[in-house]
Amino acid sequence: MQNRRKLINALLCLSLIVAVGCATMPMTQKQQVTIWQDVCVAEYENVDSVLKSKTSTEAQIAMAKKKKDLLIEIWPKLTVYSNLVNSGKTPTAADKKAIADLIDDLSVTAIGGH
Repeated sequence: MQNRRKLINALLCLSLIVAVGCATMPMTQKQQVTIWQDVCVAEYENVDSVLKSKTSTEAQIAMAKKKKDLLIEIWPKLTVYSNLVNSGKTPTAADKKAIADLIDDLSVTAIGGH
């Protein structure tokens, strides 16, 4: 279980590095959606692992619950955004900012902030 948690954390860090690196490069909306979805899926797997583990500390459980709340808030918005992009429509800048801000909050929480 400990090795799995380390692997998930490593994948999460890699996803965050890619997300930050891609933020400075021009990308399509579909690419942005894919990165956001990958970050959310990695976080979900981490949250699931922590909450199912009998060896998780209270601090880990509390952080996992914060991340879970953010994921619950992000996913419907990300789904709507993805559906717009996939149908050829252009989401508003406010839609993109709302999701980006939540992903940022998730990333800060993942590294121990908030």
